[in-house]
Amino acid sequence: MKAKVISIQDETPNIKLITLAPLDQLNFPSFSAGAHVNLTLPSGLVRQYSICNPVSENTPPASYRLAVKREEDSRGGSIEAHNLVAGSVVDVSHPLNLFPLADEAEFHIFIAAGIGITPLFAMAAQLRDHHNFSLLYFSRSRTEAALLEELEALIPDNLSCFFDDDTPPELAPAITQVLTNSLGGKDEADQRRSPSSIHFYVCGPPGFMNAAIEIAQSYLPTSSIHFKLFQPPQHTPRADAPDSALTVECDGETFSVPATHSIAEVLQDNDVPLLTSCEEGICGTCIMQVLDGTPDHRDSCLTDEDHSTGLFTPCVSRALSPELTLARRSKRTRYRP
Repeated sequence: MKAKVISIQDETPNIKLITLAPLDQLNFPSFSAGAHVNLTLPSGLVRQYSICNPVSENTPPASYRLAVKREEDSRGGSIEAHNLVAGSVVDVSHPLNLFPLADEAEFHIFIAAGIGITPLFAMAAQLRDHHNFSLLYFSRSRTEAALLEELEALIPDNLSCFFDDDTPPELAPAITQVLTNSLGGKDEADQRRSPSSIHFYVCGPPGFMNAAIEIAQSYLPTSSIHFKLFQPPQHTPRADAPDSALTVECDGETFSVPATHSIAEVLQDNDVPLLTSCEEGICGTCIMQVLDGTPDHRDSCLTDEDHSTGLFTPCVSRALSPELTLARRSKRTRYRP
């Protein structure tokens, strides 16, 4: 979809809020909290950004708001996004949601660090009238905390902030406290909720998320812990699955995939219609279905349950078998808009 930049706001010294409006229609498609879009910049670079509007349940939104942090050592997308001006025209995808709220949860715990607040903002805003959540927001300073004033106005009773330039926070005690409080205390006889009824969401730098997840795993089942990555983790090839050539069948045709190319690259080079975006296994744009063969999943966006149903990311994943049969998916039934 074509979109026009209608405003750019300096939210912090290195984060801009970019508001987009559809160019050829009244409204954008509806989205659910935690969703992201693929933004195609004027140079052709494609980057993923979380939608940080409050969710409108009844009316499709007239705009999408994206928070973009300038990263000097990035691949150029954030710098180009910061150079957009009001009136710039960009392409924006339909929303995809790999990080949705768990409908079955009785209580939600949100843990954000820095720009990781962006997908969690919409979640907290959606739940503001229910009060069945806590948001812990970690930032270097108040001036570097994006969306903070809005959060303080929206969810003052559910928000706890921790700033490095104030009293440097200790992550473990803060997260442990919110977990034990949500369970009803350390004494099992006092528990008001079961661990499976609490869902834990974390977004921020990789080291921060790893530490938060490790703490949460001491209290909650793995199925209740959710995270969103901005960067893929370092991949170490398995000893039994080196990057070797393989054969892929798709749409009745067979393709040879050399060790030096991804499956997605080979399919696209042979005119198989396949959308890609991040090419790092974190956005979910290219997902296909495994029909036969043994996949070697290397993505960071699908769950174990997704893998068990045959979902597969051809941009980074390969195969443990010499052959793999894939199908393009006409519907992404797992994803909410």
